[in-house]
Amino acid sequence: MQLKFSAFKTQSFVIFCILSFVFCFYQVQTNYYNIADVTTKGAGAALQLLQKHNGSCNLPIFDLYHPSIAKFIDRSYKSWDRCVPSFTVRSWLTNQTLFITPQHSFFTRETCRYRCVLHVNDTSYKTSEWTEYQFESENKALCDVVEVQCSKALLQTYQYIHLQIVETPAPKPSRNKSNVYIIILDSTSTSSVKRSLPKTKRYLEVHHQAVTFDYLNKVGLNSKPNAYGFLLNEAPEDVTGPDGATIVKRQNDDYCNVSLNNFSFVGYHFQHEGYKTFMFDEGGLGVLSAPNCVGFNKSVADHYLRQFGRRIEDDNFNDLESFYYNMYTAQCRDPFNVLFDTIHQFGKSYEDINKFGLLWVTYQAHDSFNGLYRADDKMLELFENMTDMLDDSFFIFMGDHGPRLGPSRNTYVGDLEELNPFLMITVPKHLRQNKNLQELLKHNSQEMVSHYDVYATLSHIARHSDKWTNSTKFSEEAFKPTDIKLKGSSLLHKLPYPRNCKTLLIPSRFCLCQKSERTIQDSTLSENVGTKAVDLMNMAIQNGTLGGKCAVLTVDKENSKNIIETSHGYDTYYTLKLRVKPSNGLYNIEFRITNSTAKLTSTTFSRVDAYYEQSKCIDRSFLQNYCYCKR
Repeated sequence: MQLKFSAFKTQSFVIFCILSFVFCFYQVQTNYYNIADVTTKGAGAALQLLQKHNGSCNLPIFDLYHPSIAKFIDRSYKSWDRCVPSFTVRSWLTNQTLFITPQHSFFTRETCRYRCVLHVNDTSYKTSEWTEYQFESENKALCDVVEVQCSKALLQTYQYIHLQIVETPAPKPSRNKSNVYIIILDSTSTSSVKRSLPKTKRYLEVHHQAVTFDYLNKVGLNSKPNAYGFLLNEAPEDVTGPDGATIVKRQNDDYCNVSLNNFSFVGYHFQHEGYKTFMFDEGGLGVLSAPNCVGFNKSVADHYLRQFGRRIEDDNFNDLESFYYNMYTAQCRDPFNVLFDTIHQFGKSYEDINKFGLLWVTYQAHDSFNGLYRADDKMLELFENMTDMLDDSFFIFMGDHGPRLGPSRNTYVGDLEELNPFLMITVPKHLRQNKNLQELLKHNSQEMVSHYDVYATLSHIARHSDKWTNSTKFSEEAFKPTDIKLKGSSLLHKLPYPRNCKTLLIPSRFCLCQKSERTIQDSTLSENVGTKAVDLMNMAIQNGTLGGKCAVLTVDKENSKNIIETSHGYDTYYTLKLRVKPSNGLYNIEFRITNSTAKLTSTTFSRVDAYYEQSKCIDRSFLQNYCYCKR
């Protein structure tokens, strides 16, 4: 996802229809006579392999400080160490009562007011009427998100947003199941956490017996399609084999423009079992609605705090910098602090009722390879404060994908890390002495797993955690529900074999399996494939009526010569590293060759490097991947 401030405007569905049509047109022939100048991809050879058998693929043993990426590491990146707080929080909530410390002077009195910010759907919110704050009386605020403003003589003196958990009527008492909490770190790989969050990782391992799964393989390009996998049990795209046969087919051709409420959202499993539920991500665009999709058109949790991000980043207001400055920068802290504090509040609410909570930490690592370093000490402190909460729950700490932006993506190891999001699991304290479970988790942690397996694990916990004791033989059971066709397998049981990208339903271009690769330098082939891709980009810009704002793109022939041939044994495909002018944008263009015909595997192409600053002249949409604003 490309995220910052949000302009919530919808692009026409016509673009999708046009691109679907031209996909057929661009299955065109390219003469493929000879391959010249073949070289081995040397950086890959520098990685050791975890050897697998019985049809499972070999996996890379990551070198956290491989020479190709070590030069990009900056542990002091945007550190808060020298930051001095410049804002004083003068308002707070206690037991749903608002308190404000006034700044009266001899000549003027400060007046304050507050209102509720209420959820409508993933793309909008509403507010209540303003209520004047009474300094001499009790001021009740009966909503989860409360906005506060103060002023003197018509000049604003204070602005803040508070979050709280206002309990709603609970369902019938649930069975004695385990609480479940998920925290997702956007753009975070397994290697990222091992490098950047060593204290946090060590604490979770020592005090909560956390197990890190080293080989989680993403199933989609970026945040949203991977969320389809682990939150909805949905394939973000069709997966085909080398013969063109479909291995898995997505349920809907256009997830963007339909409500996701009708899909099997994993939170529904917990609600059905009597859990109270909570979801919160701080991004204004929202993971499942970015950049201009429907997402959920009604709440899917008892406490669904999408309105917080929408309000704090709403371009219809002129107070954006003030909100961000007051809540984060001027307090020398990152947004994840607010998320952790709020889920901690949720964890302490609803006594004797099972709880399911999900946080999505959008910004911390999204735009920088080094964004997590400054978070380690604070994240450790926050987890230490949540010890009792974690002891009473299953906790899944994970990424959606690895770092997608920055110079590390120009390296072989960086590309592999992007395919390998982080995954760590802790179990409730009463199960930590179950040797069978601990041995099983450690064994599975060295197997290739996917986001579909995370979904299956969550569904498994929702349905059966009340049955598990310290003597349960997890290795002798299997989770095979009859009311839903799972695409993955629960990580709390023995995993089926073989495990490779074909059996795990992972598209070839996202496959973590170590494979035979070679670099091909064929100027005719690279130019033809690059031209076809650029033609599609320019066509999309024109069909989106953006030609007046965005420059025409052309192939940078001098920097678009390398084609990577990749073979998994059961599949062979090719990737052109395409540079375009005038943006200098980098794209990975995947294609296959059948009967001397080069066929693009997609008609849309996500840019590998950062593009937000170059495309700010147009509204939020996928077309920002292509647009280079005319100067």
